[in-house]
Amino acid sequence: MYKVIVASAVTLLLVACNKPCPECKQEEPQKVEVTKKELKDLNDKLNYSVGYDVGRSAARNQMELKDEIFLKGVKDGMNDEENPEAALMDDKERIETKREHSKIRREEERKQREVEAVENKKKADAFMAENKSKEGVITTETGLQYIIEKEGDGPKPAMEDRVSVHYKGTLIDGTEFDSSYKRNRPATFPVGRVVKGWTEALQLMPVGSKWKLFIPPDLGYGERGAGSKIGPNSALIFEIELLEIISGEETAPGAPAASGKPAPPKPAAKKSPVAPAPAAAAAQPAAAE
Repeated sequence: MYKVIVASAVTLLLVACNKPCPECKQEEPQKVEVTKKELKDLNDKLNYSVGYDVGRSAARNQMELKDEIFLKGVKDGMNDEENPEAALMDDKERIETKREHSKIRREEERKQREVEAVENKKKADAFMAENKSKEGVITTETGLQYIIEKEGDGPKPAMEDRVSVHYKGTLIDGTEFDSSYKRNRPATFPVGRVVKGWTEALQLMPVGSKWKLFIPPDLGYGERGAGSKIGPNSALIFEIELLEIISGEETAPGAPAASGKPAPPKPAAKKSPVAPAPAAAAAQPAAAE
């Protein structure tokens, strides 16, 4: 079935290229504009889906798509079982080519992150320095800054406690990367298993409080960043409501676990390295080692 799908996609791509034949004198074919109404059945939708995935993969890998070479590869791949000798590269060559490309991309990304880390650190330092002097902002010895929007009258959590909170996280430019409010469910997690800025603030907050935190990079995710939205050395802003101190050993789904993403229920354990959060759910205040 997928041979039919790809063959159809190739035909559409050839038409869409809208290139005249260099050996013959003929009028250029009219460009076919495909709209959603052309996706009439399952096969049409599969054609579009396969083509879309190829295009997205090419864009993510910063690949320059060359029509003739690409289409030759598609055709040879479709005919691999019947005519394997038609392939211009064998399996080993293709694997090595992709491996080399991945190596180059990783190095480029590493260099880009180094530049981004320096730029973000400058922005973070400037922001924290200016924010420090604003009315209502309290600064601790570590550099954590916060504003008390509502002072609760309950007990304060200890390092070993687990808490339930509602929160929203943004970058200093206002970009929102996470919100328990949007999930319509508070997050539950151990006080000692979140980023340093959170751990410090939570132990100062009485239950029932609502604070606004301004977290410098070294109390957040530092040089590694988290997810697709929190770059290296990013300063972070969190609005936090401390709802309650709870008992029990399991962390509820949606809690800002040490992996940097919502975690399924599991016993509280020792800290684990932070992993980038999925694009669909930006990094949450996970533990910083």
